[in-house]
Amino acid sequence: MKSAQKLKLTFLESQSFSQNTAIIINACGYPYSRRKASDGKVFVGVRDMNVETRQIVNDIVFSKGELGMGNRHFLIQYLAEDKSYYLKDMGEGTGTFIQVEKSINLQNDFIISFGCSHMLVN
Repeated sequence: MKSAQKLKLTFLESQSFSQNTAIIINACGYPYSRRKASDGKVFVGVRDMNVETRQIVNDIVFSKGELGMGNRHFLIQYLAEDKSYYLKDMGEGTGTFIQVEKSINLQNDFIISFGCSHMLVN
């Protein structure tokens, strides 16, 4: 999996991240995640920790004031069989630009909109 293409997401607009902040995801996940899992999954949302289990639940955490963001808003996952990254809406939050019922293959120049944030896949 180390030879897999990396996925770069650049924030175009966000209440939690500065414009043009880039996040690089690899086939194992997000290297700077506090979740510390190398399962090929990157969870994104406003919730940092499950209070009951004390487990970190998201790899990328937005501030709780981020409008429209859910506790676990979406998942980006690398599938080795396809050598592709996929986006899956987790069904939490409001204000998602497009409701994604199934995982979709992320491609260059896609804009992911959720809440008041927008990221560019490149």
